[in-house]
Amino acid sequence: YNDMNNLKVQNKVNFLKIGATHFTGKIDEYVSEFFNNRVLSDFAKNEIFAEAEDALKNPRDDRTIVGEWSGEFWGKLEISGCRVYEYTKDEKLLDFLKQSAHRVLSYAREDGYVNSYKDSSNVFAPSAPEARALVGWDCDWNWNIWCRKYTLWGLIECGVLTGDSELIDGAHKLAVQLIDELKNKGININDTGTASFHGVPSASIMKPMILLYKITDDKKLLDFCLSIADDWDRADDRCPNLIRNALSGKPVHEWYPSSQNWAKAYETMSCYEGLTELYRVTGNEKYLNAAQAFYELLKEHESNVLGSVGFGDIFANAAKIENAYSEPCDVIHWIRLCTELFSLTGKPCYMDSVEKAFYNAYLAGFSDEGKWGMRRVRSSGRHAPAWGQSSCKYNHCCVDNMPRGYLNVTSSTVMESENEQGVIYINQYCPFESVVCDEKVKISCSDGYLSGGKITFTIDSKIPLLLNIRIPSFSGKNAKIDGIFQITPGAFSTLKVNPGITEIHADFDFSPVLHDNDDTYEDYPDKDFRIERWLWEPTGTPHVSRDSMMKKQCSYITYGPLLLAQSKKLGASEKDMFDFSSVHGKNYKISAEPDKEIPKNVFLNFKVTLDNGKDKTEKRMCDYASASDSYSNLDDKFFNVYL
Repeated sequence: YNDMNNLKVQNKVNFLKIGATHFTGKIDEYVSEFFNNRVLSDFAKNEIFAEAEDALKNPRDDRTIVGEWSGEFWGKLEISGCRVYEYTKDEKLLDFLKQSAHRVLSYAREDGYVNSYKDSSNVFAPSAPEARALVGWDCDWNWNIWCRKYTLWGLIECGVLTGDSELIDGAHKLAVQLIDELKNKGININDTGTASFHGVPSASIMKPMILLYKITDDKKLLDFCLSIADDWDRADDRCPNLIRNALSGKPVHEWYPSSQNWAKAYETMSCYEGLTELYRVTGNEKYLNAAQAFYELLKEHESNVLGSVGFGDIFANAAKIENAYSEPCDVIHWIRLCTELFSLTGKPCYMDSVEKAFYNAYLAGFSDEGKWGMRRVRSSGRHAPAWGQSSCKYNHCCVDNMPRGYLNVTSSTVMESENEQGVIYINQYCPFESVVCDEKVKISCSDGYLSGGKITFTIDSKIPLLLNIRIPSFSGKNAKIDGIFQITPGAFSTLKVNPGITEIHADFDFSPVLHDNDDTYEDYPDKDFRIERWLWEPTGTPHVSRDSMMKKQCSYITYGPLLLAQSKKLGASEKDMFDFSSVHGKNYKISAEPDKEIPKNVFLNFKVTLDNGKDKTEKRMCDYASASDSYSNLDDKFFNVYL
C-alpha cells in the first residue's frame, strides 16, 4: 500500500510484490503442501473458511460474559488467502476470496458493524467474581475490537487485491462505526478488551486503520490512530505506555511488575508495527524511534534460542530462560516488525533476525503432513500441537497466520531501492527465482546455503545494477564473494553488475559454533509461571513432563543460521538426549559435516563431532525445524537442542 499520495515518508527499500520472488526446492515444497491443504483445497474453502465465516454470520463470542475470539479467524484466513493468491496466481482462489468477502459484508448491520460479538458496545472485560463463577478462574477475556481488526484488515486486503471498491467501502463503514461508537460513548480504546493486557490487542487496530487511511484519505481514521499513539506517550506512565517505555531503554519485563500477566507478545509487536505505518503517513520520528528501540530491547532481553522472541507469547526476560518456547504467532510478528523496520531504514541487522526466526522457530511451526500446525514450539521434549479455538474445529490463531509469515519472508528476500532503479538488495538465501526492476532483471539463487554457506547467483539484466548482498553476521573470517575476502559480517557487500548474464559466487564460511548457556531452570518452583507455561497443553492432550526440561547448564550448536538438535527421527536415544553429562564449560571443539543421507521429513542432517582432547563424541543432528513437528507426536522426550 506504500505508493499512496498521502505518505510523508518513503521507504528506503521497497518490498517486491508477493510472487515476484519464489522460493524453490525442499522448503518451498514443504510450505506449498500447507498452502494446498489450508488455503487452496476444496476442504479449506468448504470447511475451514466456512467455519470462520459462520462466526461472523452467527455471532457467538459474547454468548457469556467471558468473551471469545472466533471473529479473528476469517480475517486472518482472508489476508493469508490473498497473499497465497499473489504467490500462486490461482484464479479459483481469487474468485473464492472475493465471494467470501462479499458474503461477510452481507452480514453487516446497516451502520457497517460486522463481528462475532452481537453487541458492538460490549468492549470491556467481565468482572472477576462473575467470570470465576462461570469458568472457575478470574478470566478477563474480551476480544471484540481485536476481532474487528482482522475483519477490517481482511476486507481491505481483498479490496486492494481485486480493485473492488465495494469491499473498501464496507471496510470504511466498519472502521467509522467503531470510531463513532467509541466517541459517542466516551470510551478510550486503550481501556477496552482483555483487562490484563491494558488495551494492547484492541489498539493494534492501528495498522489496518492506517492502511485504510492511505486509500481513503479520511482524516478521521488518522486522527483516531494519533489518539492511540498519544495514549502510549503519557507523563503518568499508565500501562503500557509503549512509546515512552520503549524510548526509556528499560527492558520490557521491567516496565511494570509481573510482566507474565500483561506483556502479551504478538499483540504488542503488532502495535509497534502500527507505529511504523503511522510514521510513514506523519513523518513523526518519535514513532520510528520507538519501534527501533523496541526491537533493540527485544533483541537484547527477549531473544530466545529458537530465533524467536519472548517466552510463549509473553515478554519475561526470555533471553535468560534456558528452556525456551515460542508461539508461531510470536515469530511471525517478529518477522513482520523486522521487515518493516528494514524497509524504512535499510539496516541489515533486521534481516539477520528474520533469517534466524524463519529457519528455526517459524518452520518448526508446521506439522509434517502439511495439514495443521503448532500452538507452541519448545527447545526440548516435543512441540504442542494446536487445537480448534473458540468453539471452532478447524481454526486456530497460529495456524491461520502461518502463510503470512512465509510470504513476508519471500517478498523481502529481494528488494529495490526507493530512489534509484537498479539498486537491489538480496537479503535471504533460501534458493529462489526473482523478477525485479520492472521485469528488466531476473535473479536466481542456487541451493547450498544451509548445507555449507556456498551459493551462486545468476543475474540476467538489461540494465546496470548495484547489487547489495547481505553478509550474515555469523559469517566466518574467510567469507568471500567472487574471491574477495574484504567483506564485513553484518553489513552489505555492494557489487556493480553490468547488463547481460552474470554469475556471482558467495561463500559465507559456515562453521559450527558451540554456545555455552549459563542460565538454568532448576531452581524454579512448580507453581512458577515459567514451569506452568512450559508444561501446559490444551485440554485433551496430556501435559508434558518436567523431565523434558533441562535442569542443568547446557550448551547448544548453531550452524550458520540453523539451530541443531538431536532427535528420534535420527535414531537418538532418550539417554543421549536427556540423561547426559553436559559439554558445557569443558572446552570442546566442534566440527559438523552435512550428511547426504537425509531421513524423511528432515531438511538437513549433520554428522557432528565434539572433542576436547580427552573425550570425543560423535552425534547425528538435524536442523531444529525438522526435529519434532508431527501433529500426532506426543512423545515427551523426542528431541533436544541442548548438549
